[in-house]
Parts: sequence; C-alpha cells; structure tokens
Amino acid sequence: MYYAYGPTALFKTRPELQASISVFLIRSSDESPLLPAKLFHFTQELPISLYDSPPAIHPFKSLIVWPIGRGDVLFADFSCQSYFTRKLRLTTSNSAHISVKCHFSNCGQYLFIAAFEGQRKPAKKMEDAIGIKVALLVLTYRLSESKTTRSPPRLIHRTRLDLGQKSSIAVSSFPFTLTWTSTNVYLTCSDNTLKVFRIDLFSSTAEVQKTCHTVAVPQKAIILPSTATKRKVHYMPPTPTDLKAKILIESEARVKGDFEVKTELHLGYEHHRGGGVFGMEGAPVPISPPIGCFVDEDQDLGCWGPWKDLADVPDDFGIGHLDRRLEKFDFDDDCDCTFIISSLSER
Repeated sequence: MYYAYGPTALFKTRPELQASISVFLIRSSDESPLLPAKLFHFTQELPISLYDSPPAIHPFKSLIVWPIGRGDVLFADFSCQSYFTRKLRLTTSNSAHISVKCHFSNCGQYLFIAAFEGQRKPAKKMEDAIGIKVALLVLTYRLSESKTTRSPPRLIHRTRLDLGQKSSIAVSSFPFTLTWTSTNVYLTCSDNTLKVFRIDLFSSTAEVQKTCHTVAVPQKAIILPSTATKRKVHYMPPTPTDLKAKILIESEARVKGDFEVKTELHLGYEHHRGGGVFGMEGAPVPISPPIGCFVDEDQDLGCWGPWKDLADVPDDFGIGHLDRRLEKFDFDDDCDCTFIISSLSER
C-alpha cells in the first residue's frame, strides 16, 4: 500500500513558504510489522499558498499528481525517483487558484482536475474592491498508455462554472465539496437549500446531448437547516447497489478556549416559530452534529434539468492546458559581463 503525505495547508517556514510531499511504501506482515519505506520526497519554495489540495495516486501505476500552488502541478514517478511540473493555465489574468482537486479514473486512463478560482479585478481604491468572484474549472485529461508516468496528459474536455460572488471565503470551512463518479463530478455548495451541480467529465455526442446536459441541477428544491450555510454539505448519488441518493451535512461547532463539560451530552430538539433547532445540550456553545438523509432523485429532486448559466470557455486562450513552465530570467546567473579595455592613442 502506498501512502502519500502532503499538508492540508502548505506550511510556512522561515524565510519562505514551502511545499513538501513524501511517499511511503507500507507492507503488511503476519510475522512482524515492517517499518514504512520512504520512496520519494519533494520540497519546493512557493510565493503563495494553496488550500486543501491533496495529492492523488494512480490506481496501479507509480504516478502521483499534486497541485503545489502558483498554478504548478507536480507529476512524480516515485519508483524511478523522477518528476516534472506543468503549469495549469488560469481562465483570466485576474484569477488565482484557491483549491485544486485531482482525481484518477478507476481504469487509470484519465486524470480529472477541478480548480476553484478566485477572481478580483484590480481596483484603484480599497473600498471599490468588494467581494471575490468564484469559478470552478473542471478538466479531463487522457494519460499516455505507454509513458503514463513520464509524458504529460492531453486535455480532452473542460467545463467552467461561475459560482457567484462571495464577500469572503473561509478556507477552514470551504463552502464547496466534490463527489466523483466514473462519468460525473457533483459539486455541492453550503446553503440553506440543496445546491448541487452534476457536471459531465466527458464530452457527449449530439444524440446524447438531447437528453443529457453538460451541467445539470435538480428541478425541485430541498430545504436544509439554516446552519448548513456554515457547514460542509455532501451529495452522494445513487449507485447500482443503492438506488437512493444521500445528503450529508457535517458538524458545525468550533469551540475555542479551555472548558469542561460537566453534564453528559445528549441530543435535543426545540421547536420555534421559525423552525426547529437541533443540537446537543450540555456543550459550552450550541453544537450541530452531522446529519443526513436519503432522497429519491426522481421524486424528491424532480430529476435533473439543464443549468442555463453555463460559462463559455474560449478555445483560443489555451485555458486548462498544462504548459511547460518557462525559466525566469535571472540577472545574476544569466548575464555575462565582459570588460573591454581600450587604450587611447596619443595625438
């Protein structure tokens, strides 16, 4: 079993911000436990940070893909101790990556990347810079069959969604979650109603597009607890063995300071005119525990319909392509100074 470790938020050391990743091989033995063997290690200094962008390990090749910030994506062959980086091109010049998620298909032939971007146009005054526009770029790449760990993948499909403007984004409670399947990725937003997008990972043919949509949303609304705006919401679609979809809402509480709970925690429910309050009594602050429910996509969601606000992706800007990063010009290392001494002839 391979285990790749990269910090959730890139750690800061003096004097620079650094990204570091290690790959270990863990073997199981009935006789005696074996210590993990380190196969690969990579460290690089970075000017900016990237949140919640873990590495992805290929299902059966010695390939690991990890977004390391500044648009750079690391492709490493941890068995051969080799790697290369490519730069993921942003959608606009005013964009910056907030979080980048990578995922391999079960067959190992495709790499999927979902990049959350924050966009803010430069403003002359500080009071004019209000909010951040958030967008999601979903990309599908085909991996090389013969040189999977050494050749950059090729872009075959891309979709861009505008997720609206946010006054601020707390990365510790990121308001978006992703659920991957073999053909789609489900984007769920933290809101008091179920806000989920079903995004195709592959291009559809003309005949299939009549009944399927690149980005689809539920046709019926489902009301969620008011605290769901500050909690992570997950949508898990039906499977061949489980015909019901699931909605899961993570817990909310973040308690600071030292305290002692003297009474035993137990669930409680109070009814108010504006709705019910579900929490745990005995805690120093109200705690909303994780909750979930089963839904039927046909009856409860009203099936899936097209999302009309799909953003266009220009073809001539190379958005989503993995470019080779060019080396920056260094005045100290790339300049050769030659001194020429000339003597003036006397008249």
